[in-house]
Amino acid sequence: MPMYIIKVVMGFLELAAAFKFVSNSDLVWGWGFFSHQMVLASWTVIVLLTGFYLLGKIQLPHDSPIEKVSVSRLLSSSVFLIFGLLLAAGLTGQKIPGLVEAYLPPRMSEETGGVVLNNQLDTIKWYEEYDQALIQANLTNQPIFLDVTGYTCTNCRWMEANIFTQPEIMNLFQQFVLLRLYTDGGNNYREKQRFVVEQFGTAALPFYVILTPEGNEITRFPGMTRDYQEFAAFLREGLGAR
Repeated sequence: MPMYIIKVVMGFLELAAAFKFVSNSDLVWGWGFFSHQMVLASWTVIVLLTGFYLLGKIQLPHDSPIEKVSVSRLLSSSVFLIFGLLLAAGLTGQKIPGLVEAYLPPRMSEETGGVVLNNQLDTIKWYEEYDQALIQANLTNQPIFLDVTGYTCTNCRWMEANIFTQPEIMNLFQQFVLLRLYTDGGNNYREKQRFVVEQFGTAALPFYVILTPEGNEITRFPGMTRDYQEFAAFLREGLGAR
């Protein structure tokens, strides 16, 4: 494949990456323009255009007419077109792979302005203020599952899409008071960030801690994992230590 074609394809991919990085600023500053659907739609168009370009259906000023599409261009085009259709399906509400979902901005609720994790996770009550979670934990005598997260945290989105939604994890979540603190934007995020650093000595995202109803640490799980059973063991440890 000629080098100039590779450069054009890389240009399309850089444009898609630009939407991702600008959406991070949008989330932190609360502009509300580069939403989940907007970035997903932009990616869909860019990926499909890349596929059509590789087929020779779109030509730029410096391109020469294509008499025959090479095998490498045909295969590359097929990958982009299939991926573009997969993204387009996400625009209609269909589930897209968790790896792709992780790089998109989180879905925001039009009613509350809060983050919509997904249909499964949002059937469970999540608190977003530490004091409220502490009051509820004392009323129910349940431990607190603290999810220290961020609007721009890709690994956080991956955990939410791929680990939190596992049936075993969902069942274990029912036994906790669930608390998520956003430390890179939103309401009182600087205070929440300072609280996490002072209380737990870290600013890493994602970061998970299980607390007693009194707010004492039971166990912690720093970072992400691709093994949901490892995460389930962490939750069971927190429940067993009560």
